[in-house]
Amino acid sequence: MIIGINCGHTVSGQPGCGAVGRIDESVETRHVGKKLMELLRAQGREVVNCTNDYASSTSANLAEICRLANKQYLDLFVSVHFNAGGGRGTEVYTYGGRTFNAAEDAARNIAALGFNNRGIKDGSNLYVLRHTSARAMLVEVCFVDTDDADKYLKLGADKLATAICEAITGTNAPTVTQTTEEYTSTNDIIWELHHRGIIGDKALWTGYCGSDVNVYWFCRKLCQYVRTKPTGEHETDEYADAHDIAWDLCHRGVIGDMTLWEAYMKRDENVYWLLRKGLNWCRTH
Repeated sequence: MIIGINCGHTVSGQPGCGAVGRIDESVETRHVGKKLMELLRAQGREVVNCTNDYASSTSANLAEICRLANKQYLDLFVSVHFNAGGGRGTEVYTYGGRTFNAAEDAARNIAALGFNNRGIKDGSNLYVLRHTSARAMLVEVCFVDTDDADKYLKLGADKLATAICEAITGTNAPTVTQTTEEYTSTNDIIWELHHRGIIGDKALWTGYCGSDVNVYWFCRKLCQYVRTKPTGEHETDEYADAHDIAWDLCHRGVIGDMTLWEAYMKRDENVYWLLRKGLNWCRTH
């Protein structure tokens, strides 16, 4: 498991630095984030430091964070932040407010230390969630400008980092490994996708797979994903935007090159609907 960790913002006093209240966000993101990296490495996880300390502007800082995250494959990208604005509690942002174990457990584990659990929030407008290729979450540990900060200081950064580490690694939950053999035959792949209602015209997609290696590999990887994914997603809204579709499929590991598949969808309506319906199946089952 390869995990990218970002200690949010630049260092204190630089363009793009974080909020300041009873504690300084830029200082504490580094305390928590560096300890988190240390804990993950101690468990044998490969960790990529996606922190940018110095930048000419906030936008430059965000762009550099995403560049650091996207220059290699990551299973998960985690950005550590602290909130501001007079509230109380912890919350975790994901793209589209999508729930997954690490995000839910991060909020739950931090809340168990004495903070309000504000839950999973829609972070689709957050730059690092929209522009990183890996599955991503942004953790707002607590508020810097309320008595949350006092609780945090009493606990210390190590306990908060431990709570997030356990959420990422599933320390308190059993790991389920599914070993379903992958289909490689086009006929088997197309049959499975048709059986699940993702495609309608089997002959059409058999022809696509025979003439376009990219479509073959997409169908193959989608087929394997739907055959092995855990059940439990019950989303009700369907993504229609090509970027959103490509982003979600990329985060699931079904596709690698978002730009390639966004271009496919824009020039070929059949491919657009294949990806759209495939993703919708994933999100509703």
